[in-house]
Amino acid sequence: MSGSYGGALNLTGVTIALPGSDTGGLYPSIDAKGSIKHEPADGAVHALVGSGVLVKELVGGQVIDIANINGAKSEILVTESRVAVAVKNWNNGGRSWGVGLGATMALIENTVQKRREARARGDSMLVGHVRYNWLAQVGFQRSRRAHNDELILACVDGYRDDRLLVLVIGLPKDLDGAQLADGVAALAAQYWLSRAESALSSEQTQELTALCDRTAPPLAFAPGQQGAIRNIPAHQNVHESTAAGYGGRG
Repeated sequence: MSGSYGGALNLTGVTIALPGSDTGGLYPSIDAKGSIKHEPADGAVHALVGSGVLVKELVGGQVIDIANINGAKSEILVTESRVAVAVKNWNNGGRSWGVGLGATMALIENTVQKRREARARGDSMLVGHVRYNWLAQVGFQRSRRAHNDELILACVDGYRDDRLLVLVIGLPKDLDGAQLADGVAALAAQYWLSRAESALSSEQTQELTALCDRTAPPLAFAPGQQGAIRNIPAHQNVHESTAAGYGGRG
């Protein structure tokens, strides 16, 4: 789930991509038809149509919105190696942008210029994904405004261990966010167990096996809360060196 409008040191969760452009694995690639391009490691793909995307960062107790696209229809892919999202009409409807903490004036100017250039082209898309080797937390919450559930995916910035990047994806109104989050946790667990079991501790293996077998307690609302988060016991930080998946295996 990483992105950069102004350089690799400012990972922002999403980026603006054009069909056929090379994203280097940090973001989804877009095919000639304007859809998320499938990768060999995706395996079985479950496609959904969602609504709205929010990206935020958590640093030192502060929460900063990076991008907030309200109401725009999104393409969501839940695969065996990642969750990906793409928004075609990212420039329509409610939206807001930020560049996060520590941004320089040059970075802000570069970010604004890139968005202006992209808006001039009708085929640009807002894209982002969380590879399962990056996934540190997964959960769901109930959207108070849209009356649907939202999937929450979080991972750690490869350049700052204290910076958490969070991608929030609006789901179809008839989809149970808790069940999807548990499903994503099971897929992430299977990803680790099938690729890196020898590198895991016995505790990690036990926790991942419980997630994979669905024997871990299901996610559910706590009293007075409108969502829930589950930690994934194994993850890598988001970085160019991990963009090909664990051990370069997707």
